[in-house]
Amino acid sequence: MTNLYVRHQQVRRDELAKTVSAATAKVGSGWYFINFTLERADILKAPEPNDILDWEIATTGGRIFGPNSEVKWQLSGKDCFDLWTLQESDPGGRCEGWTPFENLTTPDEPVKFYCMGAWDGGCFREGRLPNSFGYPLSGNMKEDRVFFEAVEYSPSPPRRSAGQQLASKHVPEIMNALNRPRVLAYRLTGMGFDHGEEPPHFVDEGDSDGS
Repeated sequence: MTNLYVRHQQVRRDELAKTVSAATAKVGSGWYFINFTLERADILKAPEPNDILDWEIATTGGRIFGPNSEVKWQLSGKDCFDLWTLQESDPGGRCEGWTPFENLTTPDEPVKFYCMGAWDGGCFREGRLPNSFGYPLSGNMKEDRVFFEAVEYSPSPPRRSAGQQLASKHVPEIMNALNRPRVLAYRLTGMGFDHGEEPPHFVDEGDSDGS
């Protein structure tokens, strides 16, 4: 079981850069920074503090994430941002705006959210779209795709009482069947690239493989 601690703050625009810069010391090594504007999203790996300060004026939202925690913010008014911090380590001062979510379950392996664009030897491109995608990573092989790694937090399955046959190992099957995942929250932890999952191959009656 895992505990997740979440803190919500409202931050003025003139305080955002200072708050975000301070958060970079807590997310862990190899952290990433995403800055959202009305026109685009920029992703950098461990940028210099001045880069964060330069983007602060135009930002409409963003995220800083690493192995230890994630900080994300969203414009909620003319000069105000909602800012959330998510981490597994106990911050200690629960009275200072932290909300604990206890006894959660997490997957054995990180969840992967794949991005648009496949590596073509020089950049990431997607089908007929004219522009390439800029990521702070380079692929090794043709068709490599960038992904975000994340940890998903779900409520622990209810205890079985006498006579009940539903085991926790069947919960993922039920979630997939109902398309209703029991996910309370997720936290980005890093980035990577690979070939992704192969699409399923369906064999119909017209296929013949000699078997």
